[in-house]
Amino acid sequence: MVGEIAAVGATARTFEPWRYRRDEQGRVVEQVRAEVDDTYLATVIFEQGAVGQLLWSWGLHGEPLQIPGTPALYGNTGSIRGGELVLDGGQRQALQQQFELALSGTEHEQFFPLRLRDPFAIQQLDWLRAIERGGDPETSGQEGLRDLACAYAILESSALGRQVTLDEVLDGRADAYQREIDEHYGLV
Repeated sequence: MVGEIAAVGATARTFEPWRYRRDEQGRVVEQVRAEVDDTYLATVIFEQGAVGQLLWSWGLHGEPLQIPGTPALYGNTGSIRGGELVLDGGQRQALQQQFELALSGTEHEQFFPLRLRDPFAIQQLDWLRAIERGGDPETSGQEGLRDLACAYAILESSALGRQVTLDEVLDGRADAYQREIDEHYGLV
């Protein structure tokens, strides 16, 4: 919605150092030391200048944080909150309806081929058409690699204690987190 990610600044931590397996009565029957993070907080910088914030944790305790209307995007004339476009003047519009009204006939066929509405069906049709024409689906392997690099940018930023660019993650210059894995498999 706001373009490609350029950089990430993040903190990733382990707040629950032990993992437990319990029996049917809830008694701990096994425990292991955690070797992975259970929480992250990240600021994402997009190529066009947009800024985003992400957070996730399954290691923190207490009541879950409820943020009505998420995900939310804020811009210079309004916001998108949970499927609704809310303009500065107070007008509210269903986002999906606004999106579809703005589509040309060609664009409508692109987003809803064969008048399909189910996202899984659309994705499968795209994959089958890519096989038929001998090319990539809309989301290629390169796109998947960039997506994975965004996730690793959170970990690399935390390990390095600074913001990292996606290019640094992709070309291996930011590898403080990844290096141990690469060394284990003899990749470096």
